[in-house]
Amino acid sequence: MNFKIYKNRGLFFKTILFLTVFLVISHGIKGMLIGAAFASQPENTGKHFLWSIETANNTIYLLGSLHISPGEIYPLPEVIEHAYDKCSKIVFEADIEDVNDPSFQTKIMTLGVYPQGDNLEENVSAQTFDLLKKRADAAGIPIQQLSRLKPWLCALSLASIEYMKLGFNPANGIDIYFYNKTKKDGKEMLEFETAEFQLSLMTQMTRKQEEMMLRQTLKDLEVIEKDAANLINYWKNGDTKKLDSLITASLKDFPELYDRWFLSRNKRWLAEIKKLIGKNENVFIVVGAGHLVGRYGLVELLKKQNYNIRQR
Repeated sequence: MNFKIYKNRGLFFKTILFLTVFLVISHGIKGMLIGAAFASQPENTGKHFLWSIETANNTIYLLGSLHISPGEIYPLPEVIEHAYDKCSKIVFEADIEDVNDPSFQTKIMTLGVYPQGDNLEENVSAQTFDLLKKRADAAGIPIQQLSRLKPWLCALSLASIEYMKLGFNPANGIDIYFYNKTKKDGKEMLEFETAEFQLSLMTQMTRKQEEMMLRQTLKDLEVIEKDAANLINYWKNGDTKKLDSLITASLKDFPELYDRWFLSRNKRWLAEIKKLIGKNENVFIVVGAGHLVGRYGLVELLKKQNYNIRQR
């Protein structure tokens, strides 16, 4: 890969890994990045993408994260910072430090590139490849630079290019912010999943699912600027219904991807969250905002388990 925008190879890998590890927020949202529109501030309703479950023994906080964002999102609202301060245990989707492991970076490229003699055009439909060529032309990328990439890595690469063009950076992600803060404060850190598992969400897709992912990404990139500002505003305003509508619109034609990226993972995480409720320490959980909204989001799943969960 020889994209001129990636002058820093490490930053490229970090962006790709974040888009891999946090694929729901990088593909279900149709954007989340547009510099000019970010300056548009939402009406303050007093709600945030933060929920709490209070018991006699402890409080569980659930924060919906933006995994890659512009620096302008900071400082975070005080209610979020105060929730973190009250907790001794912090839970993330995965161990973010794994992104710095050279062997893991190598694995991404090894598993995401076709062997000599094979290529992307031979593994997707002619219609999908034509759509890809149009997107590559629009982005100023020679199609030859994408031809050896498997559909999932091609999709992530195109999405990451758009992020980088608009000045977004995984280093500004809310997960990274609290990960660094947790390490500095010496608090206990847990993860719901391993980075290896999250990578497998890509590498173990069927050929059909991989093409679905590429088609879904190409579809989202057509409207990335239109929806990006809305996403940021919905997050800042704690508007779960509208953020869920973005995800629903993005994935309505790809139910297999929704089940793989959202539903199955949310159910596993629900079981882990239940183990933390009622213990003797407060817990601060940081997951992609897309995991908290909708009929099968963690908030609704917890309500169905009769937990009193409140948006802050």
